[in-house]
Amino acid sequence: MKYVAEYVRNGGDDGLSLYAQYQEHIYADYRKANNWNGDAQIMSEDEFRLEALGQGNHLKKEFGYRKALENALSVLDEDEAAETVRRFYDGYIAYAWREYFERSHPEHASDVGFYQYFMEQFRQTNGLIYRCMKLAIKEHHGKVWNETDQFDYYRIAEYHYFYFDLCGPHGNSTFGRLRRGVKEWLEGKNDEECRELARDMLEKVRFFSQHIYNDEAVFGSNADPFTIEDKRWLRGSIEDFRPKSDSGIMRLFRDFLFLLQEVCRIWAARLLRYHNTDLHELEKRVYSFLRPYTPKEDGFDYFHYVDHYYIYDNPNTCCVKNEHNAKELLYALHKIESGDGLADATEVIALSETEDEKTAKTRNERQGGDGKPPRVAGRIAKTFLEFLKANAPEGLVDVLKEMYSGKSGGDSFPITLAITDIYTDGEPTPQSVINEFGVPETPYRIARDKHYGNKGYKKDKNGKTRLIKSQPVPEETLKKIREEIERKLNEKAKKTQ
Repeated sequence: MKYVAEYVRNGGDDGLSLYAQYQEHIYADYRKANNWNGDAQIMSEDEFRLEALGQGNHLKKEFGYRKALENALSVLDEDEAAETVRRFYDGYIAYAWREYFERSHPEHASDVGFYQYFMEQFRQTNGLIYRCMKLAIKEHHGKVWNETDQFDYYRIAEYHYFYFDLCGPHGNSTFGRLRRGVKEWLEGKNDEECRELARDMLEKVRFFSQHIYNDEAVFGSNADPFTIEDKRWLRGSIEDFRPKSDSGIMRLFRDFLFLLQEVCRIWAARLLRYHNTDLHELEKRVYSFLRPYTPKEDGFDYFHYVDHYYIYDNPNTCCVKNEHNAKELLYALHKIESGDGLADATEVIALSETEDEKTAKTRNERQGGDGKPPRVAGRIAKTFLEFLKANAPEGLVDVLKEMYSGKSGGDSFPITLAITDIYTDGEPTPQSVINEFGVPETPYRIARDKHYGNKGYKKDKNGKTRLIKSQPVPEETLKKIREEIERKLNEKAKKTQ
């Protein structure tokens, strides 16, 4: 405001460019102060400008000045003058944040960059949306925000206003940009590559989603537990809409959580329509959920797969335009025949074999089935060791060999399921497990097929085709297996020491 006063006193009258002129003033002062700074000498012009006008040197300071200014304005007698100053200053802070943000993230101008930056905010503990959740919880428990919390709230609010708020500059375009971003991200990739990208997306957002949709996961923050009551409160926040009584941070969090659910439907629709994949089955495998799944009698939540945003686009721009369309595609993917009795169909299969896997298996059988791993899509099928994550604990394979030893193929399958996505990237193929641990092949495959419901179909007494009911491995069983693995690994580590 000192700069503004001097500008006016010196006869300045170009109010439209005043924000930009003030930034040039800050930039010039910073450059003068860093003439002999060795680090500054090797920066490019853009890098130096970002440093001068970024969070450390400028934005955080201006945010602090705004608080000091408010104290000064409180003693003014004229409310109208105080409000004019507030609007001017708040306008500058918004301008400064957006200028810095778009200079820092030029990729955000593209739809795929817009989508990727948005998803990163769920992934990192310092991501804006993750911080939004933490601030909402802190407020819910009546804890006072510190200066960092207040500054983060300002950044979250600006990000939401400029790109997601329906009353903001570009809020109406949000859904379309996210959908086009996912489309561009998957463009030109085959079904298996798209599934890998979907799995990667789910893994990256899992830490955030398990704070809301997974009551079994336990978290803590600064020695404070993240309780199941907090999870349920957050989960219910999107349904319990109270615009007049909710705080600003709660409204922001609700909107971001709603947008994550929309991203889920965008992915689910595109994978179902074009890539022969049921996203919800991937969600269950990765144990990462983007929205509640409320199945009907046949086991499907059709709305999970509809990406038609009814207000701002038309059916020609989406993959799955309504729930009827989703039902048709799901039944085709899972090979369920249409008929009057479809509503009575039982729980359906998880991911079926890809066409590449089916082709490879048929080719192997026609060549005499020599027992070697079949070639898949021009590549040698992965061994079990290739499924292990890079950070898998030392001695894991030895522990697994001990656990697999002596078990029937059917008893072996739950062990594989228990380590999937905990120690491995995806579920190891049956052949990789059979080759590595020597488990009986036929009962192992039968157990796996039974778990996923791939048991074929039969006609009921009325002549209707039904999918034979599957019995998934209970989560409690998998939990016990994981605990046994951990115990054996700890014993092994102690012996080594």
